[in-house]
Amino acid sequence: MGLQHKTVDTLAKELDLPATQLLGLFNRTIRKILDYMNGILESGLEKDLSSVQDRTLVTSRMVPVVQTLAKELDAGAEELRKKQAKELERLKKADLSQYVIKGSDDAWSDALGTSKQTHSLTIKVGEKRLATEVSSSATTPEGKKQKKGERGGKAFGKGWKKPKGRKGDN
Repeated sequence: MGLQHKTVDTLAKELDLPATQLLGLFNRTIRKILDYMNGILESGLEKDLSSVQDRTLVTSRMVPVVQTLAKELDAGAEELRKKQAKELERLKKADLSQYVIKGSDDAWSDALGTSKQTHSLTIKVGEKRLATEVSSSATTPEGKKQKKGERGGKAFGKGWKKPKGRKGDN
């Protein structure tokens, strides 16, 4: 009786076992095979490493480290501090005016004072947005407002029907 190319359900019927028990037995079998193969691999490596010639060959290539791990970490931290200081100086000299948040101090204090634990607030700055900044998801290319749930002129949700004549549709 070959077990290859059979589904779990077929084997469960043939062996008169529940499918879950059959999968558990399969799992245990695979683990035992894996443990056996790992044992073979480990014993081969142990045999190779235990020979006297190999030990001298391996130890002859070993060289003590130049500095301790703590010193190496300190050197890396110092290098990182220098990089961060250079980056900070570069950022201080850069023109960041394009990232300035608009609004007066009074407008900010009013907005922050009246917000009730919300994650967004609005401040009027007196400038109008450019037409290109207006969200394209809110309007169609013709400038009409889209209805909620419409995408590309096709409505989904309420009133949407499956196309007829497809295989499997009734």
